[in-house]
Amino acid sequence: PLLSQRSQRRSNLGGEEELLSDVELAWMLSRKEKEYESYLQKEHYARQYVEPESTRRQQQQQQNRLHRFRLFALRGGDNSEANVELTTTPPTPTPKVITPLWRALFAEALGTFFIVFWGTGAVLASVTTQALQGLWQIAVVWAIAVTV
Repeated sequence: PLLSQRSQRRSNLGGEEELLSDVELAWMLSRKEKEYESYLQKEHYARQYVEPESTRRQQQQQQNRLHRFRLFALRGGDNSEANVELTTTPPTPTPKVITPLWRALFAEALGTFFIVFWGTGAVLASVTTQALQGLWQIAVVWAIAVTV
């Protein structure tokens, strides 16, 4: 039916009829094919998405039953396929590496331990030896602990 349009004639402004050129025919055919595809898409959309109110209500009730225990239902907009990789071997465990934050926390804890340990030791040594000549002994030990 589309090829039979090749013999169609059109009337120009002067009322004369002339044969359509091949380019014009190809353009008209492609335009009609696009219109037909658009019509089919609209029909498909109408059949698939425009539903009676009762069907919509039933689907909503079913969704409510399915999502009753959730706080919210997720409705996605990303229609891309999931990137799934199936293997028979389990993944190899990665070695645990101490991150810089953990290193810093460990260093702070160790430094605090030594300062408190040496400071307490200095106080204990000055009290035990009864050499309470002032706080200079404790200050010297604290200075050594801080510099180390």
